[in-house]
Amino acid sequence: MTRDVERYVKSCQSCNERKSPSVLAVPLGRENGATYPFELVSLDVVECPLSSRGNRYLLTMVDHFTRYAEVVAMRTQTAEETARAF
Repeated sequence: MTRDVERYVKSCQSCNERKSPSVLAVPLGRENGATYPFELVSLDVVECPLSSRGNRYLLTMVDHFTRYAEVVAMRTQTAEETARAF
């Protein structure tokens, strides 16, 4: 039965398309790991439906060392408003 299952999985086209490689490499080279809190922070702006307070964007911020996350609602996506929210 084991051989039959192995043969079936090896011949299944959709199974082989979804298989990931056994060895995954970091695509951009070395990892930039943070060594202390707030050394490396990621920011992202997400557009959402207009809220009752007139906010349309969410600024998400994540500290890589502590994994602390915070979200701030913004009305516009300007650099000035983003910098003030950060």
